[in-house]
Amino acid sequence: AVSMGKTRSKQLHTKEDVLNVQIHGDAAFSAQGIVYESLCLSKLPYFKIDGTVHMIVNNQIGYTTRPIHSRSSKYCSDIVKAFGIPIIHVNSEHIEDVYRVMQFAVDYRQKYKKDILVDLVCYRRYGHNEVDEPEFTQPTMYKQIRSKQTSYPKVYFEQLKSEGVLEATAYEDIRKKVSEGWEKDFNTAKSIDKITLNSFVDQKRQGQKTAT
Repeated sequence: AVSMGKTRSKQLHTKEDVLNVQIHGDAAFSAQGIVYESLCLSKLPYFKIDGTVHMIVNNQIGYTTRPIHSRSSKYCSDIVKAFGIPIIHVNSEHIEDVYRVMQFAVDYRQKYKKDILVDLVCYRRYGHNEVDEPEFTQPTMYKQIRSKQTSYPKVYFEQLKSEGVLEATAYEDIRKKVSEGWEKDFNTAKSIDKITLNSFVDQKRQGQKTAT
């Protein structure tokens, strides 16, 4: 609800198409009332933000028990069916499929100005916290997980390397550039002056009053 409110505020004061993106945990999405309450508000005239792209990181972060023992629906995404929101389930290990699905989700929102949900089916290697050992409740599943290579960039690189698409030197160059970009953005975010930001918003508001 907070991110939706911030998005609507930016849309009103900047007159730009600001895209709201929400990343949910699987347990939170199916069990926390604020999610359903926000969806109930999402299409009302004074609350709507022309659609949100929802993503569920569906990795049993809240429940290591089987879904049949933790909720009354088959999928944690089922609650959005009440609002006619499209749902796309995708295997998060298939990186190219995830990319295509996310591009489709953004295109759908931009064209129809409606919500859409992407359910990223994945797993977590460790427990919810330091006292949670998921192998106690899911020994078969976690026997498989322990044997998997979980560094997705490295796994994807090995795939591209086997296909003759990318060499090791190019892979390292890409990783370095991405890491440097993240570090630059992080430092920029820390240096933003909140007073300057507030002044910018005030100027926008004053301009709208003058135009009115």
